[in-house]
Amino acid sequence: MVLITSPYERITSPQNPREFDYSAYMANEGIYHSQFVGDNIQVLGEGPPSIFGKMQDLRGRMLGTLSSWMKDRAAFEVASALLIGQKSSLSEEVGQAYASAGAMHVLAVSGLHVGIIYGFFLLFFKPAGMPVRARVLYLSIVILLIWAYALLTGMSASVMRAATMFTLMALAQMKSRTSSVFNALALSALILMVFKPNIIFAVGFQLSYAAMLGILILQPWIVKAWLPSNRIVYYFWEVTSVSIAAQLATLPLTLYYFNVYPTYSLFTNLLVIPGAFLIMAIGLPLLLLALTGLDLSLLARVLEVIVKALNEVIFFIHRLPGAQREGVFLSAGEAIALTLMIWGGYMLLSSNYKKTYAYLLATVMMVLVLSKASLWLSASTADELLVYRLSKGLAVDYKENEAHYYFHFGASLKDLEYKVLPNRRRSAPNEGGWLQGRSIGDSLVLALPSHGLLSSKGGLWKFNGLKPKEVYHYDGHQWQKMSGTEAPGPTTGAVKLIF
Repeated sequence: MVLITSPYERITSPQNPREFDYSAYMANEGIYHSQFVGDNIQVLGEGPPSIFGKMQDLRGRMLGTLSSWMKDRAAFEVASALLIGQKSSLSEEVGQAYASAGAMHVLAVSGLHVGIIYGFFLLFFKPAGMPVRARVLYLSIVILLIWAYALLTGMSASVMRAATMFTLMALAQMKSRTSSVFNALALSALILMVFKPNIIFAVGFQLSYAAMLGILILQPWIVKAWLPSNRIVYYFWEVTSVSIAAQLATLPLTLYYFNVYPTYSLFTNLLVIPGAFLIMAIGLPLLLLALTGLDLSLLARVLEVIVKALNEVIFFIHRLPGAQREGVFLSAGEAIALTLMIWGGYMLLSSNYKKTYAYLLATVMMVLVLSKASLWLSASTADELLVYRLSKGLAVDYKENEAHYYFHFGASLKDLEYKVLPNRRRSAPNEGGWLQGRSIGDSLVLALPSHGLLSSKGGLWKFNGLKPKEVYHYDGHQWQKMSGTEAPGPTTGAVKLIF
């Protein structure tokens, strides 16, 4: 038990347009205030260690074992993330390589990992052929191992979803019933939302269930499109069809949340999924056996070689030209429309009611086109100046004749990355270039390509000596029009001026 005496503050809303809304993210987790501890902390006492604490200690011991086994730093980072869900040591270089190659899901412990564990045990012993008592005992052990792994890896939303679903399937198998995967999937979601309603807003939760629905519904239809006679070719096609189904189902969410798409992800997953299975099949038993003190250095070396080989493949794909398509921005409405188009296309091709779904698909596409046209027609053609709110320095954007110009001075790289660039990337399709600035006394003058001048003195901006016609203040969610045109410096949020 600890006592923290420092004051707490409400988590603030974003101060700039399209800045990540950390306050909304934490609110979905049930957290509304933050506290900077510093030296204001007192340890009042210690209680008995909880099961979470014991698992954390075990995780630490396993990390130490992996570190002693693997001399290659990148191999250690990937193995610790893949086997026990520890991504804290993952370097930016390795994370970016896996993300651009389309293999980041391997490093985030999820249904893939839990499914590998579940399938591994059912590979050798088929519960259906066992006596009732033996079947119940065996499946109970499998369930315990699944939840032990979920605890070990930190109980993320995707792991809890997968563990709950496979538990329900195992319980159905105890009674020799053929369990409905859809029922198990729906019931697992319901159970998780009962205990934590806000989990529905978690990106991982949404991606997990979207991927599972894609695999369960789209994959059987996709794999039937081609039935090669060669067993090896069919295996690779089957893995590819799983990847296609999962990526189609998660595409709208991926573009909406991350604005990027890995170009070669289908090819990547042909190699990554078997590699992940092999690493887990060797790595997890090795880590457990290492706790007994056995010398497993030879097998550990084999594990390191496999992980290094996987990394080589990932970095090769990462370095290919056009490995990642960036700058794909979708609004919430566009993401919903794209989802309807994907599932409408599936229903159109697989259903007997083709005319009905053709009309539905055409309607969705027409609404999407009309909404984009409406946004384009309603876009302001007036010259605008946007002054960002930063912790230090200055950053401004100026829109003139549909071209966007930029200027910043003294701003930190962190402020530019998180407060400025998200808006610039989305709102500047026609980049005009950088403005030239000059300080004159306590004033700043920016020269425009049209030979106009923007000037600022004491936080008051003018265009060719004229005051702005309208001034807007960003309140954390939208632009609010201010009563006057004497624009103050952005003390609490960004300011937009219309000239």
